[in-house]
Amino acid sequence: MKYSFQCAFCRKKTKSNPRSKNQKYCSNPICQKARKRKWQRIKMRNDPDYRRNQRESSAEWLKKNPDYYKGYRAANPDYVARNRKAQIVRNLRIRMIAKMDALTDEYVLKPGLYNIVKNPLSEVAKMDTSLHEIFIIPRRYRHKTVIANKDSIDDHHHFP
Repeated sequence: MKYSFQCAFCRKKTKSNPRSKNQKYCSNPICQKARKRKWQRIKMRNDPDYRRNQRESSAEWLKKNPDYYKGYRAANPDYVARNRKAQIVRNLRIRMIAKMDALTDEYVLKPGLYNIVKNPLSEVAKMDTSLHEIFIIPRRYRHKTVIANKDSIDDHHHFP
């Protein structure tokens, strides 16, 4: 008995391989490549060991081929122009672009007690400052209202 199926990639109706019970992709090399890409995407999402191995393998390959990307960009100016335009769209979607090293420990406000100056340009006098305790609230908690009284705060002075 001959079974047929519709390829999940090219959508052509094809005869199934009798040795493959749940065949979803035809034997066309392009469709097989799509099948493998889908498998890898799922594997990267769900398997930390596979992710780590792929990252290490890529890093090792890049050490052996340090000028590859520079050469690729030089040989493919259309790719560079297309990527530059696409980056503008990605930046608009993200709306917040920052360098990874922009925030270093020397600039980050730390939890603790601070004297808040009402007008930093005026001469500082006792009546111009007030003592406040600063807590670090991670971005994921911004949508929630956090109310804490001084007795219920733990010794770390920040939220998890």
